[in-house]
Amino acid sequence: MLHEDNNVIYLIDEKESTASVIGCIKNVKQIFIPRLINYKSKKYEVTSILAKSFEFSLAKLVQFASDSKIRMFDGDALYYSSIESITIPSELVELKEGWCNKTS
Repeated sequence: MLHEDNNVIYLIDEKESTASVIGCIKNVKQIFIPRLINYKSKKYEVTSILAKSFEFSLAKLVQFASDSKIRMFDGDALYYSSIESITIPSELVELKEGWCNKTS
């Protein structure tokens, strides 16, 4: 199930009660990824950034909640993005090969 919240598109895993970033609104300059999102009156923990989530995004800044539970950036997560600044969450355990391909 897909869900848009605050200019970010999430893939919802209802069974695991998690969400993954799968895209964003392309013309937004700043993106904030919270620890939790609400979907159908239930909270989902955001745990990963999937491939091409920020593809061709005009965002310059990506920030995460201080208590972020992001554990993985998939390969090509920032593919061809315009991101100039990103804070790596402390819970991150995996940066898949090529996670920032084609990002200047």
